[in-house]
Amino acid sequence: MKNLFLLFTLTILMPFSLAFSQTLEDYILEVRGDTLVIKDYYDMGNEPNSLYQVLTLDTDDLPEDRVYELKANGYYPLSSNPTTLRNTVIVGADNTILVNNDNTESKPPLICGAFLEGGGYNTGTIIFSHNLTVKNCNIVPAAGNDYLGWTFFGANADGKKLTVENCLFEHTKWTFMAGNFRTNCSWHIKDCYFVNLSGYQYCRRNGGVFDNFEHQDTLLVENSTHIMGQGMMYRLRTYPFNRVIFNHNTFINVSNLVIMDLGSQSAMSVTNNIFVNCNVQPYGPVNADHGEEDIDKLPIGIINVYPDSTIIIDRKMYVDKNVVYWDP
Repeated sequence: MKNLFLLFTLTILMPFSLAFSQTLEDYILEVRGDTLVIKDYYDMGNEPNSLYQVLTLDTDDLPEDRVYELKANGYYPLSSNPTTLRNTVIVGADNTILVNNDNTESKPPLICGAFLEGGGYNTGTIIFSHNLTVKNCNIVPAAGNDYLGWTFFGANADGKKLTVENCLFEHTKWTFMAGNFRTNCSWHIKDCYFVNLSGYQYCRRNGGVFDNFEHQDTLLVENSTHIMGQGMMYRLRTYPFNRVIFNHNTFINVSNLVIMDLGSQSAMSVTNNIFVNCNVQPYGPVNADHGEEDIDKLPIGIINVYPDSTIIIDRKMYVDKNVVYWDP
């Protein structure tokens, strides 16, 4: 019996030892100064997880300005979810602004989930315990058409900063970014596209960009486009941020709330934005929306302020040069 158990143990351990025998260099296509160009799914012989492996294995003698570059048109499915081990920068090779990029041979690299060998699936998440910057990428938290994930970026430490720039986001059950229960984080969103935010079909509130359950430092959303959103785009809830800025954005066909603020923000500016067919979902003070509705049970507009000096005495709201249009 003892020999049988030993044989079984060796049989189980051998595949694991083989799987972990690969080194960082096995996942690197090219080294350019402080930049590592990461192999994609096809470079790896139709194997997922090269991005995860590089973020996990790159630990020795790191340069301060390390950059992880993903190939244009690259495919980077995640069968495991990485957690940052240091301040991390991930960039797609082509930095052409999305709206100007009509080159089908140079599309943003796709980071998404994956189906697992032997069954099951992972919808893909990057958990940041340090500052994280992602540029020029296509983000889809899903393993396939019927396998959507709840979110993609999740905070795992207080006081960290997530920057996404020139990225295309498609499909999510809930949101793309979640503050979870971490405090004083900053969220910078620039030059991004958010499309087809279908959401969880049994919850009218889901299918948005950001959700949060604690006080945060900064939310900056600038020069970004949001098209076809089912749920609440940016949930600020009752947690005051040190600063909230929405500038030069476009929101089209967002049936639910664009800015889900229950009236608690004290330093917020909304300028130069276009809202088309937004906030059109019928409202009713139902128990299902508890914690996500106006304090006085009133419909929430694009801008919502609760004038209660016992909560916040000095409030500064700047709203200017916005366009709001509903197409009957």
